[in-house]
Amino acid sequence: MPVASEAGAGAEGLMGRRRVLLDVDTGVDDGLALMLAIRSPELEVLGITTVSGNVPVARSTANTLLVLEMLGASTIPVVAGAAAPLAREPFTAAEVHGSDGLGGVTQQYPAPSRRAGQGAAEFLLETIRRFPGELTLIATGPLTNVATAIQRDAEAMHRLRGVTVMGGAIRVPGNVGPTTEFNFAVDPEAAAIVLGAGLTLTLVPLDVTEQVIPSRQDGDEAGD
Repeated sequence: MPVASEAGAGAEGLMGRRRVLLDVDTGVDDGLALMLAIRSPELEVLGITTVSGNVPVARSTANTLLVLEMLGASTIPVVAGAAAPLAREPFTAAEVHGSDGLGGVTQQYPAPSRRAGQGAAEFLLETIRRFPGELTLIATGPLTNVATAIQRDAEAMHRLRGVTVMGGAIRVPGNVGPTTEFNFAVDPEAAAIVLGAGLTLTLVPLDVTEQVIPSRQDGDEAGD
């Protein structure tokens, strides 16, 4: 299994950056999120786990590896996770992100040159145990991996500095139903586990994400 680097010290690692783990279902939105996070002077990405959501987990993993190769960031560990929700059949968002999750752009590139590790929940737990109180987990897809980690070792998960979740809709309509947001709809059981676990949680619902529109300049700067 890939191992996160121990460079730096404390919750702020290299040059004072906040240490983070990312849990993603890389379609177009998470591809951009990866670019922004990796290029951010404020964050040090110690590892990335993938989950089924916008696309099946094998595709989200391949997309994640491709984005990292494009950014010259292939030393960051990538570990594949859940292929299906905890208690129901998976569904994806190919109608939004395209069959490959990245609007067909993957056809222009060779397959990623490295393979991901396996066992996202255990990777999360092992990394948290190595950096207790230091890590922020940022989850931008369905919460299956995060919930699985809680089920396996809730005590370890409480050693996170915090968890930031992109999901839910509070005062705005949903995007897969009148009141339902995609990430929570894919695995509502996982969402319930995470929201009820008593973690230090920051929720970023559709109320926020539909107001934040990245500019072309943002994308260009992240890709440089």
